[in-house]
Amino acid sequence: MAISVSRYEKVRDCIIDAWSTTWPAVSGCGTRTEYYSATSYLCPSGAEQVWYEPERVNEVQDRRKMNGKTSGRKYPYIHTPRLVSRVITRQFVAKRVCGGSSGLRPYRQFGSVERVGGYCTPVVSRVDDLGSQYPLWIENYTGFTGNDNVLYAIDTSEITAAKTSVENEAAISALSSYDLLTEIAEAREIPGAVRSASEGLYNILKKLARDFDPKTLRRASRFRPRDLLRHADRVFRTLGSTWMGYRYAVMPLVYSYRDVLKTAQRGVNNTTRNAKVIVPKRTATGVPSSTTDYKWSYDEGSVVVRANIFQHFEWETLAKYSGVGFNPLVTAWELIPYSFVFDWFVNMGDYITRTTAIPCNDGFAGSVSIRSKYTRKTYIHFKSDNQSVTIWNYIPTNWWGSTPPNPPSIPIPRPEESQMIQSIETDAYERNPMFALNAARLQFNPSLNWKRLLDSAVLSSNLLKTLVKKVFK
Repeated sequence: MAISVSRYEKVRDCIIDAWSTTWPAVSGCGTRTEYYSATSYLCPSGAEQVWYEPERVNEVQDRRKMNGKTSGRKYPYIHTPRLVSRVITRQFVAKRVCGGSSGLRPYRQFGSVERVGGYCTPVVSRVDDLGSQYPLWIENYTGFTGNDNVLYAIDTSEITAAKTSVENEAAISALSSYDLLTEIAEAREIPGAVRSASEGLYNILKKLARDFDPKTLRRASRFRPRDLLRHADRVFRTLGSTWMGYRYAVMPLVYSYRDVLKTAQRGVNNTTRNAKVIVPKRTATGVPSSTTDYKWSYDEGSVVVRANIFQHFEWETLAKYSGVGFNPLVTAWELIPYSFVFDWFVNMGDYITRTTAIPCNDGFAGSVSIRSKYTRKTYIHFKSDNQSVTIWNYIPTNWWGSTPPNPPSIPIPRPEESQMIQSIETDAYERNPMFALNAARLQFNPSLNWKRLLDSAVLSSNLLKTLVKKVFK
């Protein structure tokens, strides 16, 4: 429900009440009367009401259920479609101190009329300085015209890509948790790669122990591989290059061992899961100059995309057998040099695996869910814009004597600051079923994390060295 606030919230007004005072007379002189005329410096005209909503809640509850059955078994509830959404929009009133363009400084004068040197003369006994009186109010903002400069945001295209990627990865794990045929095809290369990487690491460690003190070695242990490759010392750069050998020779053995254990643990009811967390990313948008007023916002929170696949098998042996991959098409793709680099951009390997595999399960249910919990906060940035109020003397009628000097202007500070004007809190859950394990889609989604960028640099360097050697051979 919208409520209203005043455009201007009055704090103090410059109001001078009318008054008068009569000076007594001495030695037959007449009395003297001094007085103020009523005056006022009011707040700005047109102080209209502004409307805003302290809180608005939009809720969506879609409680549809799809309890499909296969061979008398009901699918787990987690695979039924569901949509629950709650969006809370809150608005805030931003306030900015303002001052009037001018004010008054009233004086009061008291005394008597006496005969001085044969003349009736006003004699001042006291002057009261009432101080500066000026209007002061707070200007209220409930909105701001102009573009919203979003600095950090949840990328919706990343959510769409994540839905496909987590579904592909979960489906591939469900169809084949251990690629036996590819492992056999690469078996001849593994011992040599492991031996070469191990010997290289041993030689470097020997050189490090001989040429560097323990303090330097402890410092090197805190480096990441990409930092080692850029290190000024050649030994550290060589150590970073050796990491590449372990990444593509030793670590695949670790992954294979893990996949074998996973395959051995498959039972008649097998569940495969995969997830990806999406957080706000820095956008290309910048903020305008600090000497202007502008609006800016950012997202905080996360979106979690999950895939969950449930399979039922008639026998446990069949469940274990189905996890062993023996697909010639998949192996052929994996044996193509640098095919994994192509997979960084297009999910060709996943597509081949899913579309050519033959599911052995007796019952299947799958779903992809999106859990969104983030808030977009929006602020107004106020530039530094200090104001000043000019104060004028206001003296009574029949003033006697010299006029007091005008006082200095009074500063009204308006520093640079940001104030929140809106927050939109999203708390939603959406789940949609998967209808087939082998319904894959090709997806162009470049995925280049720091490890892959580092791999690219090393691979490019090695290819260049090989080409140079062939040319100048």
